[in-house]
Amino acid sequence: MTKPDGSKVRAPPSLKRVVARVSARFNYVLFPLDLPTFAAALAARDFLTAGELPQEPLGIPPGGYVGGQGVVGRKGDLRADINTDKQFFGVAGMQDPALLLEEVRGILEALKETIDLARVEFFELQARYRVSQPGSPHARISRLGERSRIVEHASKTFAQPMELYGAQLVSERGDPNSPDYFEVWFQPVPSLVNVMGVVVTMRNPNVKEFGNLTIKLEDNISDFLSAPSSN
Repeated sequence: MTKPDGSKVRAPPSLKRVVARVSARFNYVLFPLDLPTFAAALAARDFLTAGELPQEPLGIPPGGYVGGQGVVGRKGDLRADINTDKQFFGVAGMQDPALLLEEVRGILEALKETIDLARVEFFELQARYRVSQPGSPHARISRLGERSRIVEHASKTFAQPMELYGAQLVSERGDPNSPDYFEVWFQPVPSLVNVMGVVVTMRNPNVKEFGNLTIKLEDNISDFLSAPSSN
């Protein structure tokens, strides 16, 4: 197809969600959330316990703690996991990340008598996608790097023409240890024709801002790959 001005109409990319996970990370000194309490909160959200939980410890002082890590509950394709040492829990599945966030917020609401929401250090989204689009993903990435300083420098240094194979972009702050961080990584999937792999990591301490970014994320990925500079 062509536009009235004679330019080609680019086919929109077909974005397939492989898996996504939304989690909440806390900053307690002593994390009050243990496995039985988390399992009860999941039950209130209609999750089914995944396996047998450890029994309450005997012969220890009051305040005995049943910690651990791993998947605790399932609901359809959703999996709710926790790591009490690293102080986070999350919900993963193939559903829209915005819906995963709603599940996390619902669990937080069910835990409001146990944990202080002011202790949430940040919310995090991790997601993987595959994008099908006419044309070679390798060629599209290569064109993104044309005349870039890193490609020109590499070509001179290694005395042969070089090009980009993948593009890993981070927010200007650029600190992977920051609670406010964004990273998106585009790379062809070698075993699949015309398929680009996309990996996203996003963190934000403000749940409202995080939610707004989450809602727009998949459209933003499609818009980026539809732009003339990436074709």
